[in-house]
Amino acid sequence: MTTYSKEIEQNDFVDKIVKALKKHRTPKHSLEIEVTESILMSDIENSIDKLRQLHDVGVSIAIDDFGTGYSSLSLLRKLPINRLKIDRSFIQDMEQGADRSIIEAIAHMAKGLKLEMIAEGVEQEYQLRYLRQLKCPIVQGFIFSQGVPSDEAIQFVRSTTEMIKQQKIKA
Repeated sequence: MTTYSKEIEQNDFVDKIVKALKKHRTPKHSLEIEVTESILMSDIENSIDKLRQLHDVGVSIAIDDFGTGYSSLSLLRKLPINRLKIDRSFIQDMEQGADRSIIEAIAHMAKGLKLEMIAEGVEQEYQLRYLRQLKCPIVQGFIFSQGVPSDEAIQFVRSTTEMIKQQKIKA
């Protein structure tokens, strides 16, 4: 779930999420809130407090488009987050030396802070190979599939899961 600044600014933001999880009988740990750096910076203390409340009940928190905003590294240490998502712009331009250096720095920082790293916008095999070398456990992008309607997405996940199970059995 991607969070927008108007949503997180609402006083009942945390209550709405917790109530929705209860209403739909969804385990709290199965929800991940993605927050961009710019949202965090609009009202830092209030945002941190709300994210900490969600984190404390088991909701996972990710910073989306990491590296494109203006947050400080000292703020990053204070946030109750689980993941950093590398913005697709760095992945798309990774053949340039500066972008590779940024990706590597984010990877080392995530590892040092014990955060999981996600790379967005992976479209080419060389990008995937490079991210695997950096031990990036999760990638998103068109290398796997273009956007599809929900019913096709469900079938894609089922067939991929079955394929993975078959490969593990053979190994």
